[in-house]
Amino acid sequence: MTRENVGKIVSDIYSTKQYEHELGELLPGETARYLKELHEGVDKGKKNFPGKDFYIEFVLKKERLMPQILPRLWSVPRQTCPTPFYDQDCYVYRYKDDVLEFIWSIPSPETCKHLKLNALFLDPDSKELLKFVLDYEDKTLFKLMKILNNEKEDSIELSDFTFKG
Repeated sequence: MTRENVGKIVSDIYSTKQYEHELGELLPGETARYLKELHEGVDKGKKNFPGKDFYIEFVLKKERLMPQILPRLWSVPRQTCPTPFYDQDCYVYRYKDDVLEFIWSIPSPETCKHLKLNALFLDPDSKELLKFVLDYEDKTLFKLMKILNNEKEDSIELSDFTFKG
């Protein structure tokens, strides 16, 4: 008797329905997981960068071969503002005020496309997300990242960098 691997089993179970997971569309139970991971990132940042402001890059890692599996979430404290990219949220922790500020959220390439195609029919929250998508695509978020990192406008940038996923 041969046993099937987990990929085959999951594929068979979910073969009739496609599941997509986004940072902004987590299940109610996942909100707690998101907040827990975010707070752990802040705690790590306070430990690694005592007395300083820092950024939290919050990333959603999807399993390419098994999209039905809940994605992994992780927060990465860092001294510099991250380069904007898909499936990413960005926060800044202000040490002086002990405040975590939200900067942006960029969904998956598929969701970006969906938001742009349905711009006229979006609810207010989705319109806010669309604004981040448009700011990402026209490099407004990239310029903001450079400003937050105290980089000169004419410093080396990834001007020709595009992700074709």
